[in-house]
Amino acid sequence: MRLRLLFTIFIILLVVSLMVLPVSHLDNMQRISQQNDPSRSIEPMFSLMAEGPQNAVIPVNPILDIEDCWALEDTRSYSESPLVCAMRNGDSVLGFDALSRTFYCTLGMDTQESWPELSLYAESADSVPVEIAWVDDYAYDACADAIREGYRYELIAYTDQSYEYFGIVFTGLPIVTIHTQEDAVFSEDYIPARVCVSSAAHDAVISAAQVHLRGGGQLTAVTKKAYRLELHDLTGGADKKRREGLLGMDADSDWLLIGNASDPTAVRNSLCFDLWRRWNEGASAGNMLQDQLVEVFVRDEYMGLYQLMQRVQPEKELIRIGGNPLTDSAVRLVIGTNAGEKPTLNVKESANMWVEYRYDAENQPMRTFSRFMDFAQLCLREGKSLERGSYLSDDAFCELAEKRIPVSPMMSYFLFSQVCGFTADNVYNNLYIWILEQNDGYVYQVSPWDMDVSLPVGLEFASAMELSFYLPLRMLNLDAAGSRREIHKLWQEKRTTLLSSQSLYDWIIGTEDRINASGAYLRESEKYHGGAVPLSLSEILYYTENRLDTIERTLQSEWPVYE
Repeated sequence: MRLRLLFTIFIILLVVSLMVLPVSHLDNMQRISQQNDPSRSIEPMFSLMAEGPQNAVIPVNPILDIEDCWALEDTRSYSESPLVCAMRNGDSVLGFDALSRTFYCTLGMDTQESWPELSLYAESADSVPVEIAWVDDYAYDACADAIREGYRYELIAYTDQSYEYFGIVFTGLPIVTIHTQEDAVFSEDYIPARVCVSSAAHDAVISAAQVHLRGGGQLTAVTKKAYRLELHDLTGGADKKRREGLLGMDADSDWLLIGNASDPTAVRNSLCFDLWRRWNEGASAGNMLQDQLVEVFVRDEYMGLYQLMQRVQPEKELIRIGGNPLTDSAVRLVIGTNAGEKPTLNVKESANMWVEYRYDAENQPMRTFSRFMDFAQLCLREGKSLERGSYLSDDAFCELAEKRIPVSPMMSYFLFSQVCGFTADNVYNNLYIWILEQNDGYVYQVSPWDMDVSLPVGLEFASAMELSFYLPLRMLNLDAAGSRREIHKLWQEKRTTLLSSQSLYDWIIGTEDRINASGAYLRESEKYHGGAVPLSLSEILYYTENRLDTIERTLQSEWPVYE
């Protein structure tokens, strides 16, 4: 009787917490309705696509002698307005920074021994006949040096009346450009756009799109914005989503451009997703998402080094980890300031969690939250209680943990979080929890998202393990479900493979070398950090090496296994 009363109270609290949803839901529906208005979305996308790179048809001529350039200057006036507004190399669209009058051409990282053949075409800014020629001989330099150092090569554009100089810089990374209507304002609502994704290794993708800002609390707080892209197909006058495999990644219509604005290296998130994929190779784990580092241009402004990445699609991820999207559910732990329009459950005072509903086949947030409560109870510290349960005795904790927590995935994530130096982020924020039905009930698995504040540098961070994730910590303290033996087995496996000295060096310094060879970080650091400097990840390598020693000592001293 008492349990039934407690459960009834819990349901009432959930209903109250969701009472604000209808208003936000109606507001959201109104925005969606406006976005689907052809005059607000389809027609502007058609217009933007008509202005696309297919209009870049003027070939770039060979190098002019300096005397010929002087002769052009003597008989013409310098143009106060641009003569060239767009360029492409074959089908690859060049990025453009209008303020510096510089185009950016991707050449990739595999053709640096010799210069690849260029097929450059330009678009006249005002449909006025224009001639374009090289002024500088880029082939005088080694291709690898030109890309690494970001050399700028001069060209001249001229008409019968005027001329102008502009430049081209070569990069090793792919390029993403976004164009919108001039008066469009970026916000959390979609706006029509044209998106181009170009690289030396893959066919260029030029697509109509809808674009909005993303990033929760960082939407307006940072200069380097993050974006969500939704590709559209306008074939035959219709408007439907378009699935494309960008840069060799799996085909999808929805993509993220993550600026990682809080990370001065701009690569921590990409580093950790790379490790997460390799950490779980051959295993069932969620959010093993693909990503590529790119350089981004928005409305002819250079925006920096970004991470082009797949979105989390809970239904797809449930299948990936062996779940059933017809019966299983998903939530994400967030901090309160990042809670969006999705239903949330606030158990901050008792279990230090804001819980955001992410998926249920029947769209039942309350059912999902109800199934989540055992996870919350397992995370309780002594003296805390929930509406549907209180702090568990050691025996009761072990019994519930053995029923709800598959030990190997949980110990694996705990080790991964220690290697990457997660604190509250990816423990009580940006942590996905998958609720998987089984014959005798359901179990929980976890996976990270948005790891941009991982790998903190400094020995103060490396000298102690992070012990805020109370659930796996208590499992280890009580050796619940044989967790100690399992974590030692996993550690030895990872330590001799992914976490060997050579693997660590290849993972971290290999990324540093690749980004520096691309020239991209020189531009990133000049725009956002006060001066063009190469990327250095040596402190991250030093931190990681010391942190592995700390993990080794702690495993042996705190959670030994006796034969």
